[in-house]
Amino acid sequence: MSTAKEIWAALLQTARHPLAGHAATVTAANYAAAILGLLTAAVSARLLGPADYGLAALAIAYPSLVWSLCAVKSETVTIRYLSRFRIAGNADMLLSTCKFGYAVDLVSSFAALGIVGATAWWVADALYHHSELAWLMVVYGVSLPLRTLTNTSIAVFSSWEHFHWTAIGHLLDKLVTLASVAGLLLAGFGVPGLVVGTALVQAIMGLGLALGANSVLTQAGLGRWWNSSLRGITSLKQELRTFLGWSYLTTTFNGLAEQIPLILLGRLRGPEEAGFFRLATSLVTVASYLEGALGRVSYPHLSARWVSSGVVGFRGTLIRWTTRVGIPAALCFLVIIPLLPVLVSLVFGSRYLPMVMGTQIMVGAAAIGALLFWLASAYNAAGWVRSWAQGYAAYTVGLLVLSWWAIAGWGFLGMAVVSGVTKVTFYLVMAWLILAPENGNPEVTSVAREGRGQRVPRNG
Repeated sequence: MSTAKEIWAALLQTARHPLAGHAATVTAANYAAAILGLLTAAVSARLLGPADYGLAALAIAYPSLVWSLCAVKSETVTIRYLSRFRIAGNADMLLSTCKFGYAVDLVSSFAALGIVGATAWWVADALYHHSELAWLMVVYGVSLPLRTLTNTSIAVFSSWEHFHWTAIGHLLDKLVTLASVAGLLLAGFGVPGLVVGTALVQAIMGLGLALGANSVLTQAGLGRWWNSSLRGITSLKQELRTFLGWSYLTTTFNGLAEQIPLILLGRLRGPEEAGFFRLATSLVTVASYLEGALGRVSYPHLSARWVSSGVVGFRGTLIRWTTRVGIPAALCFLVIIPLLPVLVSLVFGSRYLPMVMGTQIMVGAAAIGALLFWLASAYNAAGWVRSWAQGYAAYTVGLLVLSWWAIAGWGFLGMAVVSGVTKVTFYLVMAWLILAPENGNPEVTSVAREGRGQRVPRNG
């Protein structure tokens, strides 16, 4: 009886924590957006069919791959410093960080657009053998400069804990995408309708979030970020370079892990199986909104906890969150697995039933990610970006090495197995390293030995 009372008390304490409230807001909006996203995918899949849906996925995959090679994940970096400068009341450095984040993203997005514009024709003809996709790749690339404004804008909302605005923006994104894509497909625009509709909405939402973030800064009495000087963060030059460098590698490897398998499936097995992988990835992404919401909300809290509690208190927080929040989140994923045959048939149609088993494997792997929802946020909050980037690089290399062999032999199902096994291995190894730093992570061990409550942790 006492054990039951203790569990109930712990649950109530968790529910009262601000983290739970913020996470509930973001999660509720994200799952509402997920329903809209599924409707968009269902309408697209049913109206286009597996082959044409796969072609649209391939048209989006190449500019997304180039973007991942050029982009720096500024959101991860700027949240850390915006949260710090807001608490310290340092307006000049806060605005300089905003300007830095927007500038880095815009430069990288225009670089990506240039590469896509110069190479799309060759990729469409030589790699895909569908030259009609070239202009769609360029159109999607044109949306990148405005889309990239989202990163630093979300960092501003998160630093002020305006998570409801982030959630509303995400909800509007999915709603307008559904309306535009459905309208274009019903009007008979086919594959171009899906690609152009998606790109157009992404550009509009990026601009809208940027205007909203500027409103937050103005209401806080900080003025316009574009009038600030980058000299305000000169003292952080080396730290930012290191953080951005490792964050860039993580973003690049993430893009490779997401887009290369899809491109290989399209090249080796045809657009239909590429479409299966795109839909399965979309379903896993929708299921992972809970993990994403928890991770996003936990990041500012972990950044502050690292400063105030040191390594020991930081690790204790991670363990408590795993048992109180991670386990229930993982169970939600496991419930989805037996329902997938019915869900896929009802939502996408019987033509997509061959993708069920592979999708179940991928959802099972995502359950481990939900269990350890804090993983990426913890590494970034502690400044251990080198270790995270190196771990993600090892995961990506293993995934890509096995992908070609698995796709050539077993197609989408083989890719799903490789994806699940490598992802679970990555999650468990990285959790072990940060929770037991003496067991082999030199970066974490060095920090732990230097004492508790460091205000400026090492960045590798």
